[in-house]
Amino acid sequence: IPWEDVLGFLHRRRGLLDAVVFSGGEPLADPALGSMARAVRALGYRVGLHTGGAWPRRLVKLAPLFDWIGLDIKALPDDYAALTGVAGSGAAAWASLDVLLAAGSDFECRTTVHPLLHDAPRLAELERRLRARGERRRGRDRQGPFRRGRAVGRLALLPEQGFRTRPDLVPRRHRLGRRRRQGQGR
Repeated sequence: IPWEDVLGFLHRRRGLLDAVVFSGGEPLADPALGSMARAVRALGYRVGLHTGGAWPRRLVKLAPLFDWIGLDIKALPDDYAALTGVAGSGAAAWASLDVLLAAGSDFECRTTVHPLLHDAPRLAELERRLRARGERRRGRDRQGPFRRGRAVGRLALLPEQGFRTRPDLVPRRHRLGRRRRQGQGR
């Protein structure tokens, strides 16, 4: 979907949507992310980012553009390569956590827990290390047969894939479904 079409859609939805979250793949990989976030903000929307933290230096420059950032912390730094298959990926993600802590950004660390890949002692250690670093808000998604979905939708922009509704990207206070529940929108 061309970016101009996305902006046209967002222009028509002003007053019905509250925020836009850039997500999918890795939005920090897109060199146009900063200009897209500024364009969305110029339309009056709050702007969020959901990232795996692979590019902490880009995050330093772009974090001030976002009202909220969801950072995936997949595991302890030494366990990352086993999960991602990418050497050094843990160092980058945890450096991104340090960037957000230093910037004072409104953010939440998120971990998708898979019962075959995460055990209770490692998760407890992950929690302990995040708290020791200063992280206070955490979200956990459970993957597999016990995962629970939410009915409230938000618009998530996926730079390489267009856009679609995603119900699991933003904390409750940033949800866009309030008007829908109140019968004011579709």
